[in-house]
Amino acid sequence: MDTREMAGKFSTAMGHSSNGSPNGSDKEIWMALRIWVALSRAHISVVAREQVELTREGITRGEFGVMDALFFCGTMLISDIQRKILLSSGGVTYLVDRLEEKGYVKRTPLKEDRRAISVSLTPRGEKRFMEIFPNHAHGLLETMEVLSFDEQMMLKDMLKKIGLRAVELVDGNQRTAANNK
Repeated sequence: MDTREMAGKFSTAMGHSSNGSPNGSDKEIWMALRIWVALSRAHISVVAREQVELTREGITRGEFGVMDALFFCGTMLISDIQRKILLSSGGVTYLVDRLEEKGYVKRTPLKEDRRAISVSLTPRGEKRFMEIFPNHAHGLLETMEVLSFDEQMMLKDMLKKIGLRAVELVDGNQRTAANNK
């Protein structure tokens, strides 16, 4: 399907008569959709490459994410790891279970609240992370070096801006929903 046909379908989906090209605010909507598709495809491709490299190391992306958070942030509660790596608490608990089986992390009940569990890297886990991390970082560099350093900085700033806007919109919608109850 060529771009003109796609634009016609877009106009139909938007409830407009099909004239083959979006116009006015439809152009902005069309561009937002194209950006979303490009961003999603880029993300999927980068994640796939990352997973191949981590699989060679005998670790999943999720496990690596937990180890990364613990290495750079230190001992954390499960809920803090969850917020850091954007997984459900059940998902983080599962990953911590697997890492504990491998001897990479340890759990410690908090003295103040024995229901709360802190998680930290073991010396073995720290050593393993430091073996994996350099190749991981170089792999990401190799992927990103298609952009100049200035382009990388601009992309980082733009993605951060989009992310903050999305959070702002979600927070606003949650407040509106709460007020309507």
